[in-house]
Formats: sequence, structure tokens, C-alpha cells
Amino acid sequence: MKKLSYIFTFLLFSLTIQAQDYPSFSPGIDFSPNLGWVSGQANTNYNAASDNIKFGYSIGVTLDYMAKETYGFATEFRIQTLNLGYKLSNGNSTRDYNASYQYVEIPLALKMRTVEFGYTRFFAKAGVDLSVRTKSGAAVTYYTYDPTGKVISTVSSGTANINAFSTPVNLGLLIGMGFEYTLAGSTSLVAGLTYHYGVLDIYKDSGDNYSLDTRYVSLDLGVKF
Repeated sequence: MKKLSYIFTFLLFSLTIQAQDYPSFSPGIDFSPNLGWVSGQANTNYNAASDNIKFGYSIGVTLDYMAKETYGFATEFRIQTLNLGYKLSNGNSTRDYNASYQYVEIPLALKMRTVEFGYTRFFAKAGVDLSVRTKSGAAVTYYTYDPTGKVISTVSSGTANINAFSTPVNLGLLIGMGFEYTLAGSTSLVAGLTYHYGVLDIYKDSGDNYSLDTRYVSLDLGVKF
């Protein structure tokens, strides 16, 4: 009877410890290089198109809230530098932008993950990105054409502030996957790929002639504590 009492006490203690593990909060830090481009639309006689894929990056602090071992929520507070190349045309002229946008971003995603295999867990996530622009700038090259389509002049500018042509808020969807590798205790390395799909026009145009939506893929590298 005493042995059964010991066993029961041990099992009850184990279950209590396990119950205290979840819900859990896991803070961390993250560095994410990215490749960005735009999806462009324009009215009749106008054209908006992406011009090359550009390299950018973000750095931030992360927080995972796991309701249970296999699901929860992931959020982050990060500074994002998104570099984009695009061309805006109106028939007889083209503006070629080499632009850089800096945002404060707060993504929120539902996170699903596997149980631990050895020291590794795999995860998938999907959610939304809310971004507030802090600054934007661009170097612009202006091309003018004759009626045959031949370039008759080219003028390049230095990098200038383009906040007047940039919407202050961006909103997007995200979907990604990756893995966590446990180092010791609750400390783990995190690596993943995330696709970010902007749904708001980032170009402020008084004539509403152009629409630019952001797209980028990020390589997310971080440490959770």
C-alpha cells in the first residue's frame, strides 16, 4: 500500500509539473534577411511593374505563446528594411525606382508544431503582418521616349525622401514553416522560411494611376529562451 502511495504521489507530481508547462511564453531574438519585389497594377495608358528582386533584412524580438505543446501563437516586434525596385510608366516616359522602405512591423500568427523528435521540432505558421512606415527613400531614373519608343533622354536623381508618395501603413498575410533545435532547457535555435503577401497599396498617387503591393520571402534565424 505504501508503494502504491509513493507511485500515486510521483504520478500526481509529474502531472502537476507537466500541467505547469503550458500555457508557456518563450521570448527570443530574430534576424531575417529577405528578398523583396512588388506586384504592380495601373490604369489604362499606365504601367507598373517590378524591376528586379532586392535584398533587405529585419531584426526584432519574438514572443511565442503556446497554449499546448503543439499549438499557440507567435508574434514579434521588429524593424524591417524592405528594398524594392519598380518601374512606373505613362506611355511616353518611365520612372525607374530603386526604393528602400523602413517599417515597424508586428506580425501575429497561429503556430502549429510537432512534438519533439530528439532535439528538433518542426512548425508551420500563418497570420497577418501589420506595418507602420517610419521612412522611405528612392533613387529615380527618368526615361523619356519619342513616338517610336526610342529613348531620347535619361535623367538620374540621387536618393531622396519619398514619404509623400508612400502610404503610412501596410498590411499583409504571411505563411511559413521551419524548425526549432533545442540546445539546453528552454533555449533553442530557430530557422524558417516565410512568404509575406502585401494586400495594401504602398504607393500614394493623387491620380490613383498606380498600385504597388509588396511581396517578400524572409529567412528567419533566431534564438528562443
